[in-house]
Amino acid sequence: MSGTFRGRRVGGALVLALIVLAACSVTEPDTLGSVFISAPDDPLVHFRILVKVGSANDPSGKDGLCRMTWDLLAHGGTRTSSAAEISSRLYPLAASISVTVDKEASAIAADISRENLEAFYAIFKEKLLAPGFAAEDLDLLKADRISRIEDPEDEANLQAFGSAILDRLIYEGHPYGRPSSGSAATIAGLTVADARVFYAQHFVRGNIIIGLAGGYPPDFAERVVADFRLLPAGFTPALRLPAPRRPAGPEVLIAEQPGTAEAAVMGLPLDPDMTEEERAALKIAGVQLGQDPKVGLTPDRFRRQRIFPVPVAAGGEGDPIAAIPAALDALRSLAREGIPEDRFELIRASLLNAARLAAGGAGERLRERLDALPEAGEPGGSERGRVILAGVARSEVERAVRKYLDPERIRIGIVTEDAESARRALAAIVPSAGVRTLLPAEIFRPSPEIKE
Repeated sequence: MSGTFRGRRVGGALVLALIVLAACSVTEPDTLGSVFISAPDDPLVHFRILVKVGSANDPSGKDGLCRMTWDLLAHGGTRTSSAAEISSRLYPLAASISVTVDKEASAIAADISRENLEAFYAIFKEKLLAPGFAAEDLDLLKADRISRIEDPEDEANLQAFGSAILDRLIYEGHPYGRPSSGSAATIAGLTVADARVFYAQHFVRGNIIIGLAGGYPPDFAERVVADFRLLPAGFTPALRLPAPRRPAGPEVLIAEQPGTAEAAVMGLPLDPDMTEEERAALKIAGVQLGQDPKVGLTPDRFRRQRIFPVPVAAGGEGDPIAAIPAALDALRSLAREGIPEDRFELIRASLLNAARLAAGGAGERLRERLDALPEAGEPGGSERGRVILAGVARSEVERAVRKYLDPERIRIGIVTEDAESARRALAAIVPSAGVRTLLPAEIFRPSPEIKE
């Protein structure tokens, strides 16, 4: 899940002299990593601190601790200043700090104008390197998080709940099978001591990659590295990831939540060893199905294993279950008939143009380089991706769809206040599916460990 940024945005195209000053390829686990992209004409400076720890590293029974700990860094006080004092200093700078947490990594990010860089960095450094972990800050963040989780009309929470159901269905018995943001029960039980321990264990040199881009002064990057080198040595070993289960037929998981709006999510696990050409082909297939072109299918530091989401449009009177047959028909049609040639060319051209636009800014280049896995993070990686996409043939899309997007292995997650009605409706739509119903507390309970 991602936070938001309140501040100035750069409008129009910038002529950027983008110079990659450093892209530290970390060979020792205790080494502080860094990616610097100097863009002297950029009026902004972009910070992105990547932490190679995510929600799958939450201790058992403390789901949501990773997110809560990084939220305390971003939104809490420091050892010398309260959260209110920090907020009053940030406000005139038009600056805020966002947090993104996924399964295997997290990012703490901010954009700031060059004129306010020194004032902002003094605050940013203090928040990340000398957090206060005040009990009142934790209480406020917990109350806010729980209120969002328990609000049946919160659209973002409903989407997160649907994603958690799909993760549970696809990754049961797998490190990804745990919810990234936790549940109301686990969040309520988190303590300041939990956050302090998690920070001490995981906010260490070997887990940190400093990302900096934009119009910063020549000596600024070295100063940031020197500050973060004061962190303790250490690193968190990468998670062992078994392959997702491959059921013989479709599967459905229904979460019964009183008072909630209904939601339906559908997806299929992707093979982490598939080729770059196959991923590019599935990107085109996804857009044909109605997928957002920004959906990531390529493994990165946040998730080495990914899901191909099958879009479910709103059905009659907003009934998502009623929209499932159309989504399944579209998937079956794609597998059976492929994409018409003119439509294929249109989608590929649109994706290529979108990629060129996205790669134009220093901040976007930083995110792309920083989040990529080491073997994909070399300079020119985005250009290589565009070359691969440009070279994908329509026949390659058809082969990738037949190989990876089997409609008869579809996974469907449902959020509803009436599980029995949903079960009856789904029996008519996917009669061969295995269907399970869980209460929210069971969805958010850690899934069973894999037995080696």
